[in-house]
Amino acid sequence: IKFDPSTYEEQMRIMLALSDSAADAALVLWPETALPGFYQTGYGAPANPNLDQLMAHHRLHVEQAWIVGASTVEWHQDKEHAGPYARCLDEGGLRWYTAYNSSLGFPPLRLETDSAMPLLYHKSKLVIGVEKLPYPWFFQAVSKVISVDLGGMSGQLGHQTAHIPMTMQLRYPSLRKSKGERLQRIPLKAATLICYESIFGEFCGEFVRNGANLLCVITNDGWWGPTDGHRQHLAWARLRAIEYRRDVLRSANTGISATINQRGDLLDTLGWDQRGLVKGQLRLNSAMTFYARHGDFIGRIAGMITALTLLIAWVRQRIPAKPLKAHP
Repeated sequence: IKFDPSTYEEQMRIMLALSDSAADAALVLWPETALPGFYQTGYGAPANPNLDQLMAHHRLHVEQAWIVGASTVEWHQDKEHAGPYARCLDEGGLRWYTAYNSSLGFPPLRLETDSAMPLLYHKSKLVIGVEKLPYPWFFQAVSKVISVDLGGMSGQLGHQTAHIPMTMQLRYPSLRKSKGERLQRIPLKAATLICYESIFGEFCGEFVRNGANLLCVITNDGWWGPTDGHRQHLAWARLRAIEYRRDVLRSANTGISATINQRGDLLDTLGWDQRGLVKGQLRLNSAMTFYARHGDFIGRIAGMITALTLLIAWVRQRIPAKPLKAHP
Protein backbone atom coordinates (compact mmCIF):
# COMPACT_ATOMS: atom_id res chain seq x y z
CA ILE A 1 0.00 0.00 0.00
CA LYS A 2 2.96 2.36 0.50
CA PHE A 3 3.45 3.10 -3.19
CA ASP A 4 0.15 4.96 -3.65
CA PRO A 5 -0.27 8.37 -1.95
CA SER A 6 -4.01 7.80 -1.79
CA THR A 7 -3.40 5.08 0.80
CA TYR A 8 -1.23 7.17 3.14
CA GLU A 9 -3.97 7.45 5.76
CA GLU A 10 -4.55 3.69 5.70
CA GLN A 11 -0.81 3.04 5.87
CA MET A 12 -0.50 5.22 8.96
CA ARG A 13 -3.46 3.55 10.62
CA ILE A 14 -1.97 0.09 10.07
CA MET A 15 1.49 1.03 11.37
CA LEU A 16 0.09 2.68 14.50
CA ALA A 17 -2.20 -0.27 15.19
CA LEU A 18 0.72 -2.70 14.92
CA SER A 19 2.75 -0.52 17.26
CA ASP A 20 -0.12 -0.50 19.77
CA SER A 21 -0.05 -4.29 19.80
CA ALA A 22 3.58 -4.13 20.96
CA ALA A 23 2.76 -2.13 24.08
CA ASP A 24 5.13 -4.20 26.24
CA ALA A 25 8.16 -3.71 23.96
CA ALA A 26 11.10 -1.46 24.85
CA LEU A 27 11.92 -0.74 21.19
CA VAL A 28 9.62 -0.54 18.16
CA LEU A 29 11.08 -0.58 14.65
CA TRP A 30 9.17 0.50 11.52
CA PRO A 31 10.29 -0.28 7.92
CA GLU A 32 12.05 1.98 5.45
CA THR A 33 10.02 5.08 4.38
CA ALA A 34 7.18 3.89 6.61
CA LEU A 35 6.12 7.41 7.59
CA PRO A 36 3.65 8.55 4.90
CA GLY A 37 4.55 11.65 2.96
CA PHE A 38 7.66 13.61 3.92
CA TYR A 39 9.28 14.85 7.09
CA GLN A 40 10.28 18.40 6.19
CA THR A 41 12.80 20.65 7.95
CA GLY A 42 14.80 23.79 7.26
CA TYR A 43 13.99 27.25 5.92
CA GLY A 44 10.25 27.82 5.56
CA ALA A 45 9.46 24.11 5.92
CA PRO A 46 5.73 23.38 5.80
CA ALA A 47 3.87 21.54 8.53
CA ASN A 48 4.33 17.81 9.03
CA PRO A 49 0.84 16.48 9.83
CA ASN A 50 1.87 12.81 9.59
CA LEU A 51 4.85 13.43 11.87
CA ASP A 52 2.61 15.30 14.32
CA GLN A 53 0.24 12.34 14.36
CA LEU A 54 3.16 9.95 14.91
CA MET A 55 4.61 12.00 17.76
CA ALA A 56 1.20 12.33 19.41
CA HIS A 57 0.78 8.57 19.25
CA HIS A 58 4.28 7.99 20.61
CA ARG A 59 3.33 10.05 23.67
CA LEU A 60 0.80 7.32 24.44
CA HIS A 61 3.77 4.96 24.85
CA VAL A 62 6.14 7.14 26.84
CA GLU A 63 8.36 4.25 27.98
CA GLN A 64 9.05 3.02 24.44
CA ALA A 65 11.72 3.97 21.92
CA TRP A 66 10.62 4.08 18.28
CA ILE A 67 12.76 4.06 15.14
CA VAL A 68 10.83 4.93 11.99
CA GLY A 69 11.90 5.01 8.33
CA ALA A 70 10.98 8.20 6.47
CA SER A 71 11.57 10.22 3.35
CA THR A 72 12.84 13.60 4.51
CA VAL A 73 13.29 16.99 2.87
CA GLU A 74 15.51 19.85 4.02
CA TRP A 75 14.57 23.26 2.62
CA HIS A 76 17.24 25.89 1.93
CA GLN A 77 16.98 29.66 1.98
CA ASP A 78 18.46 30.03 -1.50
CA LYS A 79 20.93 28.43 -3.88
CA GLU A 80 23.92 29.82 -1.96
CA HIS A 81 22.79 28.01 1.21
CA ALA A 82 22.02 24.76 -0.64
CA GLY A 83 24.39 21.83 -0.65
CA PRO A 84 25.86 19.97 -3.65
CA TYR A 85 22.92 17.55 -3.83
CA ALA A 86 20.13 20.14 -3.65
CA ARG A 87 17.37 20.33 -6.24
CA CYS A 88 15.47 23.33 -7.52
CA LEU A 89 11.70 23.23 -7.08
CA ASP A 90 10.74 25.98 -9.53
CA GLU A 91 12.05 27.33 -12.81
CA GLY A 92 12.93 30.65 -11.21
CA GLY A 93 15.46 29.00 -8.89
CA LEU A 94 13.84 30.43 -5.76
CA ARG A 95 13.09 27.23 -3.81
CA TRP A 96 15.89 24.73 -3.15
CA TYR A 97 15.72 21.51 -1.18
CA THR A 98 17.71 18.36 -0.48
CA ALA A 99 15.93 15.01 -0.28
CA TYR A 100 17.07 12.17 1.95
CA ASN A 101 16.19 8.58 2.76
CA SER A 102 16.26 8.65 6.54
CA SER A 103 15.42 7.08 9.86
CA LEU A 104 13.83 8.98 12.73
CA GLY A 105 14.51 8.08 16.35
CA PHE A 106 12.00 8.78 19.13
CA PRO A 107 13.52 8.15 22.59
CA PRO A 108 11.36 7.26 25.59
CA LEU A 109 9.70 10.35 27.03
CA ARG A 110 10.07 11.49 30.61
CA LEU A 111 6.67 13.13 30.61
CA GLU A 112 3.66 12.87 28.34
CA THR A 113 4.12 16.57 27.55
CA ASP A 114 7.64 16.11 26.13
CA SER A 115 7.80 17.06 22.46
CA ALA A 116 11.48 16.79 21.54
CA MET A 117 12.15 16.55 17.83
CA PRO A 118 13.28 13.15 16.55
CA LEU A 119 16.86 11.98 16.14
CA LEU A 120 17.91 11.85 12.48
CA TYR A 121 20.08 9.56 10.42
CA HIS A 122 20.36 10.02 6.63
CA LYS A 123 21.21 7.01 4.48
CA SER A 124 24.89 7.03 3.50
CA LYS A 125 25.20 4.23 0.94
CA LEU A 126 22.91 5.26 -1.90
CA VAL A 127 21.69 2.90 -4.62
CA ILE A 128 23.15 3.91 -7.99
CA GLY A 129 20.45 4.61 -10.57
CA VAL A 130 17.79 4.93 -7.88
CA GLU A 131 19.06 7.30 -5.20
CA LYS A 132 22.32 8.40 -6.75
CA LEU A 133 23.47 9.27 -10.25
CA PRO A 134 27.14 9.12 -11.20
CA TYR A 135 28.54 12.37 -12.64
CA PRO A 136 25.49 14.46 -11.65
CA TRP A 137 26.86 17.45 -13.57
CA PHE A 138 26.35 15.36 -16.72
CA PHE A 139 23.18 13.45 -15.89
CA GLN A 140 21.30 16.21 -14.12
CA ALA A 141 19.42 17.24 -17.26
CA VAL A 142 17.98 13.75 -17.74
CA SER A 143 17.86 12.66 -14.09
CA LYS A 144 14.06 12.55 -14.02
CA VAL A 145 14.06 10.20 -17.00
CA ILE A 146 16.81 7.74 -16.08
CA SER A 147 16.31 7.51 -12.31
CA VAL A 148 14.25 4.55 -11.09
CA ASP A 149 11.56 4.85 -8.42
CA LEU A 150 11.44 1.76 -6.18
CA GLY A 151 8.91 2.99 -3.66
CA GLY A 152 10.75 5.84 -1.94
CA MET A 153 12.73 8.93 -2.81
CA SER A 154 14.53 8.72 -6.15
CA GLY A 155 17.05 10.74 -8.11
CA GLN A 156 20.08 12.40 -6.53
CA LEU A 157 19.69 12.27 -2.75
CA GLY A 158 21.76 13.83 -0.05
CA HIS A 159 23.66 11.56 2.32
CA GLN A 160 25.33 11.52 5.70
CA THR A 161 29.09 10.98 5.98
CA ALA A 162 29.37 10.30 9.73
CA HIS A 163 28.41 6.74 10.69
CA ILE A 164 27.15 7.51 14.17
CA PRO A 165 24.71 5.12 15.89
CA MET A 166 21.40 6.44 17.17
CA THR A 167 21.73 6.75 20.96
CA MET A 168 18.86 6.63 23.43
CA GLN A 169 17.96 5.08 26.79
CA LEU A 170 15.83 1.95 26.64
CA ARG A 171 13.53 1.24 29.55
CA TYR A 172 12.29 -2.17 30.60
CA PRO A 173 11.04 -3.71 33.85
CA SER A 174 13.83 -4.70 36.22
CA LEU A 175 13.90 -8.21 37.66
CA ARG A 176 14.21 -6.72 41.12
CA LYS A 177 10.98 -5.16 42.27
CA SER A 178 10.60 -2.91 45.25
CA LYS A 179 7.46 -0.92 45.95
CA GLY A 180 6.02 -1.87 42.62
CA GLU A 181 7.57 -2.41 39.22
CA ARG A 182 10.78 -0.46 38.55
CA LEU A 183 12.14 0.44 35.17
CA GLN A 184 15.78 -0.19 34.38
CA ARG A 185 17.54 2.05 31.88
CA ILE A 186 19.90 0.51 29.34
CA PRO A 187 21.87 2.62 26.83
CA LEU A 188 20.95 1.71 23.27
CA LYS A 189 23.31 2.62 20.43
CA ALA A 190 21.56 1.40 17.31
CA ALA A 191 23.09 1.29 13.85
CA THR A 192 20.06 2.14 11.72
CA LEU A 193 21.04 0.51 8.43
CA ILE A 194 18.69 1.47 5.62
CA CYS A 195 18.10 -1.23 2.99
CA TYR A 196 21.16 -1.54 0.72
CA GLU A 197 23.53 -0.44 3.50
CA SER A 198 23.23 -3.79 5.25
CA ILE A 199 25.10 -5.66 2.49
CA PHE A 200 28.39 -3.82 3.13
CA GLY A 201 30.35 -5.49 5.92
CA GLU A 202 33.06 -2.91 6.49
CA PHE A 203 30.56 -0.06 6.19
CA CYS A 204 28.52 -1.56 9.03
CA GLY A 205 31.74 -1.87 10.98
CA GLU A 206 32.02 1.92 11.10
CA PHE A 207 28.89 2.02 13.27
CA VAL A 208 30.21 -0.77 15.48
CA ARG A 209 33.55 0.96 15.98
CA ASN A 210 31.57 4.07 16.94
CA GLY A 211 29.82 2.13 19.70
CA ALA A 212 26.78 0.44 18.11
CA ASN A 213 25.50 -2.39 20.33
CA LEU A 214 22.54 -3.34 18.13
CA LEU A 215 22.06 -3.52 14.35
CA CYS A 216 18.66 -2.36 13.08
CA VAL A 217 17.87 -2.95 9.42
CA ILE A 218 14.91 -1.08 7.94
CA THR A 219 14.11 -1.88 4.34
CA ASN A 220 11.50 -1.85 1.61
CA ASP A 221 11.74 -5.18 -0.21
CA GLY A 222 8.42 -4.84 -2.01
CA TRP A 223 10.02 -4.01 -5.36
CA TRP A 224 11.82 -7.40 -5.45
CA GLY A 225 8.57 -9.21 -6.10
CA PRO A 226 8.31 -12.91 -5.17
CA THR A 227 11.92 -13.60 -6.19
CA ASP A 228 14.94 -14.78 -4.22
CA GLY A 229 16.14 -11.19 -3.87
CA HIS A 230 14.42 -10.53 -0.56
CA ARG A 231 15.71 -13.84 0.84
CA GLN A 232 19.27 -12.97 -0.12
CA HIS A 233 18.85 -9.56 1.49
CA LEU A 234 17.87 -11.30 4.74
CA ALA A 235 20.93 -13.56 4.47
CA TRP A 236 23.19 -10.50 4.39
CA ALA A 237 21.70 -9.35 7.69
CA ARG A 238 22.49 -12.73 9.25
CA LEU A 239 26.08 -12.41 8.06
CA ARG A 240 26.38 -8.99 9.71
CA ALA A 241 25.22 -10.53 13.01
CA ILE A 242 27.97 -13.17 12.81
CA GLU A 243 30.72 -10.72 11.82
CA TYR A 244 30.08 -8.31 14.69
CA ARG A 245 28.34 -10.54 17.26
CA ARG A 246 25.43 -8.12 17.35
CA ASP A 247 21.78 -8.99 17.50
CA VAL A 248 19.88 -7.76 14.46
CA LEU A 249 16.35 -6.40 14.40
CA ARG A 250 15.04 -6.30 10.83
CA SER A 251 11.84 -4.54 9.76
CA ALA A 252 10.91 -5.01 6.11
CA ASN A 253 8.01 -3.73 4.07
CA THR A 254 6.67 -6.77 2.15
CA GLY A 255 9.96 -8.64 2.62
CA ILE A 256 11.05 -10.72 5.60
CA SER A 257 11.02 -9.07 9.02
CA ALA A 258 13.09 -10.94 11.59
CA THR A 259 14.91 -11.03 14.90
CA ILE A 260 18.41 -12.49 14.59
CA ASN A 261 20.80 -13.41 17.40
CA GLN A 262 24.55 -12.92 17.50
CA ARG A 263 25.19 -16.33 15.89
CA GLY A 264 23.06 -15.43 12.89
CA ASP A 265 20.17 -17.68 13.96
CA LEU A 266 16.68 -16.57 12.97
CA LEU A 267 14.70 -16.31 16.19
CA ASP A 268 11.43 -15.23 14.62
CA THR A 269 10.37 -14.15 11.15
CA LEU A 270 7.43 -12.67 9.28
CA GLY A 271 7.46 -13.95 5.72
CA TRP A 272 6.89 -12.50 2.29
CA ASP A 273 3.79 -10.33 1.82
CA GLN A 274 2.53 -10.95 5.37
CA ARG A 275 1.24 -8.27 7.69
CA GLY A 276 2.02 -8.60 11.36
CA LEU A 277 4.45 -8.10 14.17
CA VAL A 278 7.74 -9.79 15.04
CA LYS A 279 8.61 -9.76 18.74
CA GLY A 280 11.59 -11.09 20.62
CA GLN A 281 14.24 -10.53 23.27
CA LEU A 282 17.50 -9.10 22.00
CA ARG A 283 20.86 -8.77 23.73
CA LEU A 284 22.94 -5.62 23.46
CA ASN A 285 26.65 -6.28 22.98
CA SER A 286 29.49 -3.75 22.92
CA ALA A 287 32.42 -6.17 22.57
CA MET A 288 34.64 -5.73 19.50
CA THR A 289 35.22 -8.72 17.26
CA PHE A 290 38.37 -9.35 15.24
CA TYR A 291 36.44 -8.49 12.08
CA ALA A 292 35.21 -5.24 13.64
CA ARG A 293 38.80 -4.20 14.33
CA HIS A 294 40.38 -5.32 11.06
CA GLY A 295 37.57 -5.49 8.48
CA ASP A 296 37.85 -7.56 5.29
CA PHE A 297 41.41 -8.66 5.95
CA ILE A 298 40.95 -11.90 3.98
CA GLY A 299 39.94 -9.93 0.91
CA ARG A 300 42.86 -7.54 1.30
CA ILE A 301 45.35 -10.42 1.72
CA ALA A 302 43.88 -12.17 -1.32
CA GLY A 303 44.18 -8.94 -3.31
CA MET A 304 47.83 -8.56 -2.34
CA ILE A 305 48.58 -12.18 -3.29
CA THR A 306 46.83 -11.70 -6.64
CA ALA A 307 48.79 -8.52 -7.39
CA LEU A 308 52.06 -10.21 -6.37
CA THR A 309 51.30 -13.25 -8.55
CA LEU A 310 50.57 -11.05 -11.58
CA LEU A 311 53.77 -9.08 -10.96
CA ILE A 312 55.85 -12.27 -10.80
CA ALA A 313 54.25 -13.57 -14.00
CA TRP A 314 54.94 -10.25 -15.76
CA VAL A 315 58.59 -10.21 -14.63
CA ARG A 316 59.11 -13.79 -15.81
CA GLN A 317 57.80 -12.87 -19.24
CA ARG A 318 60.26 -9.97 -19.45
CA ILE A 319 63.31 -12.05 -18.55
CA PRO A 320 64.65 -13.81 -21.63
CA ALA A 321 64.96 -17.57 -21.35
CA LYS A 322 68.50 -18.94 -21.22
CA PRO A 323 69.44 -21.02 -24.29
CA LEU A 324 70.01 -24.70 -23.66
CA LYS A 325 73.59 -25.89 -24.06
CA ALA A 326 74.17 -28.75 -26.47
CA HIS A 327 75.97 -31.74 -24.98
CA PRO A 328 78.69 -33.44 -27.12
